[in-house]
Amino acid sequence: MTGVGLATVSAIVSPFDCTVDHGLHAKAGQNAVPSKRLTPTLLYCSEDARAAQPLLYYSRDRARQKRAARRHVEGEAVEDAPVIAIVEDDRTLGRELARLLSLAGFSAKLCPDFSCAADWIVGLDAACAVVDLKLPGADGHAVIRDVRARSLVPIIMLTSSDSEFDEVMAMNLGADDYVCKPYRPAALIAHIQALLRRSAPPAASTRIERKGVVLDLAAASVSFGGKSADLTHNELKILGLLMRNPGVVLSRSEIMCELWESDVFIDDNTLTVNVNRLRKTLRSLGVPDDFLVTRRGQGYAV
Repeated sequence: MTGVGLATVSAIVSPFDCTVDHGLHAKAGQNAVPSKRLTPTLLYCSEDARAAQPLLYYSRDRARQKRAARRHVEGEAVEDAPVIAIVEDDRTLGRELARLLSLAGFSAKLCPDFSCAADWIVGLDAACAVVDLKLPGADGHAVIRDVRARSLVPIIMLTSSDSEFDEVMAMNLGADDYVCKPYRPAALIAHIQALLRRSAPPAASTRIERKGVVLDLAAASVSFGGKSADLTHNELKILGLLMRNPGVVLSRSEIMCELWESDVFIDDNTLTVNVNRLRKTLRSLGVPDDFLVTRRGQGYAV
């Protein structure tokens, strides 16, 4: 591997807080020293890191990212964050997935005992469960069946098996999605977000409230602190979509599809203009600037 290649691997691996063993020993800011060969572990890590970069670099404050990821991985509760239950027998992969989910705004929990994984998922009251197929002392299909008998929690089977039989069996037993390893982190996050949107309960009324901001869908208006303002058609659809999915980062493409009810290409600047107008409307009511947040490389959330 060339010097440029080694530097690239070092830059990719560093956000994961990991060193490269059995072939490279690299840390950010140091020269990598090659040895005889590269291991599959290195290749897996680097593939995930490359794909995860849009999620990992939305903030320049890497120290804050690491602290947030550590809190999620260690099981510390995070207010208002949707809980994702992870049933994965490979602890290294499990922790990497938990870190990825934490950076995407979720609270990740790792299953401590696979023999009672179904009881753990149901008791956790998670927003979504990610379950491996092959587990020590347990079977992923059985876990899905037992969970589905007692809960409607969305379930994604995440496995290295690309067998059609395993996939059909998982879906028939109650899984909502099936993702093969090695997965692309950004795509997996999108699958989870899509499941959360589909499983969200329908609005009981035309009014949605979030952090003191009240959106009246029927009147096409928004209010905060006793003040109110009318919304344009696009502002109403953008704010409605975001407030119906609190805490979920929605990509720009998802918002554009909702806005124009089409997947045809729309000038990206058009969405930016509409979001900026919405921010201005909210600011005029005194809504804090951090109510509608931008996740760099991901999208928007409230």
